[in-house]
Amino acid sequence: MSKPTYKEIRFEGEITTVVVSNDGIRWYAAIGADTRTAPLPKHQGDGVGIDIGVRTFATLSDRTVLENPRTLSSALSALRRVVKPARRTSIA
Repeated sequence: MSKPTYKEIRFEGEITTVVVSNDGIRWYAAIGADTRTAPLPKHQGDGVGIDIGVRTFATLSDRTVLENPRTLSSALSALRRVVKPARRTSIA
């Protein structure tokens, strides 16, 4: 029989729910708690919005367009160049 392990709960807040369950082999405890969250930092400087797309990789809010890197099509063309001589040889 294995030795049970205990772990310290590391949070600041109040425990709201505890659910103890058994799967037939081990016991588990799920602990729910209300914790305090740190306030978000103040907005500093200019922000930028990003729109992720299919045809273009991303469009920024200042209308800068980042093109989609076509790695698959370039890799396929390189593969075609390598395989082409092998297709022309016969195995007989």
